[in-house]
Amino acid sequence: MSGAAHSGDDDPAAALRLVVEQTEGIQGMAMSPEVILHVATGTIAVASGATALTVRKGSPLHRGAGNIFFVSMLIMAMAGAYMAFHLPMMISVLVGVFTCYLVVTAWLTVKRPEAVIGAIE
Repeated sequence: MSGAAHSGDDDPAAALRLVVEQTEGIQGMAMSPEVILHVATGTIAVASGATALTVRKGSPLHRGAGNIFFVSMLIMAMAGAYMAFHLPMMISVLVGVFTCYLVVTAWLTVKRPEAVIGAIE
């Protein structure tokens, strides 16, 4: 390659140094309680969400799995937003907050009476 298409910025060693610099904060959180909480509640959310999707809608098991899904998703998103704030990874903070909003409004939609518009929907 020649000209501007191939510059010194394509140096693999420089790219590796940049990745290491960007992940130094992440490495410090590798097995922190926040990471464990985030991963554990995310795993619970996947399992309970799969259960809610596979059983009959409205059944006690569906409702129970939905309740577990709601709580675990909320905790997972809050833990992720908290960690992202402290790294700092502001786009991930916004994703965590937005996920909380989506989970809460979905929950409110399920809980509100028919033909009623909720306050934050």
